[in-house]
Amino acid sequence: MAIPLKYNFRSLLVRRVSTLMTILSIALVVAIFIGVMALANGLETALVSTGDPLNVLVRRRGSDSEMNSYFSRQVLQTVKNLPGVKTESNGEPRASGEIVIVINSPKRGEQQGVNVTVRGVSPMGLKLRPQLRIVEGRMFQPGLREVIVSRRISERFQNASLGDQLPFGKTNWSVVGIFEAGNTAFDSEVWV
Repeated sequence: MAIPLKYNFRSLLVRRVSTLMTILSIALVVAIFIGVMALANGLETALVSTGDPLNVLVRRRGSDSEMNSYFSRQVLQTVKNLPGVKTESNGEPRASGEIVIVINSPKRGEQQGVNVTVRGVSPMGLKLRPQLRIVEGRMFQPGLREVIVSRRISERFQNASLGDQLPFGKTNWSVVGIFEAGNTAFDSEVWV
């Protein structure tokens, strides 16, 4: 039994290049696997922390995301009045109709734009996300072309600092607040 092992070790030393390439290949596969698993874990953490087990996301049949789902105000009212939808002390349903779009905005120091998610929320939508807190400025006032942006967006994108004018939708929107959302997916959004 000792003879075959001796031959194997001697063969490794004689074929140094192929031995080294094999070791490097295995190390590269392990490094790539660790990187992919870390990415998957980070995405899962962001998505799990964004949701709440007491909240339900209602989308149109056949849509695979918030951005390509739409239903009328009448359907929204029907959903708000379904049995099981909790209400505030004043009887208002704890439900929020929201609009999600993507705009093209340039990062700081760059000319070419990248996608940024813009979420249209109602006052109830803010109540449904207690992890969100304003860290600079104030909450936007509906109807005044004001937005709040996440700290990450504010740090990375042009025209996204407090007091700036963020252009989208053929007009400029005043950035009146910076928010943090507890390392959720909302930390990469603009809210109006």
